[in-house]
Amino acid sequence: MKKTILVSLFATLISVFTATAQENTYSIIIKMQNGTVLTIGPNEADSIFFDEGTLTVTGQSITDIMKRIDKDSLLMDGFYQATNMNMNVLQQQVSTIADVCSELQNRINILDAIQKQIYNFSSELDEFQYEIFSLKNENAMLNAYINDLKAISNAQESKITALTSENAAIVAELKKLQDIVEELRNR
Repeated sequence: MKKTILVSLFATLISVFTATAQENTYSIIIKMQNGTVLTIGPNEADSIFFDEGTLTVTGQSITDIMKRIDKDSLLMDGFYQATNMNMNVLQQQVSTIADVCSELQNRINILDAIQKQIYNFSSELDEFQYEIFSLKNENAMLNAYINDLKAISNAQESKITALTSENAAIVAELKKLQDIVEELRNR
């Protein structure tokens, strides 16, 4: 509500200034909500300002105030133009930053994929190491079994050698006995 009043007051001021700019006998007319009308002469106004400090204009006469408003208006136009140029630069920078962020996100996604691969390879490596450990245990058991078999084989070889010696002695004894039997037959 205040803004509507302030805007209408400002519009009234501007219209009064521009409509009567040709003469030096213009007045400021302010119409209040309660219907009261205030008229201010050309040399009575020292400054114009609004309650919240959004617009302040000072001068010795309405002409000075109008010049000040025109000057402030030009400054504001320059400010808006500079702001628009700065906004274009900012938009370009935001666009560039968005592109960089997009590229960074792509690289993060690639790094995440690589990290998952490394995790998978690490898991596979753990499995291989477990298999190697299991194979080493099996190899140790097989070596022990082979050593047991070698010991049994050596023991059996010793028995075979002993049996072969006994057999040779028995064969020799049989040969002697056959010779004796043969001799006894021949007699």
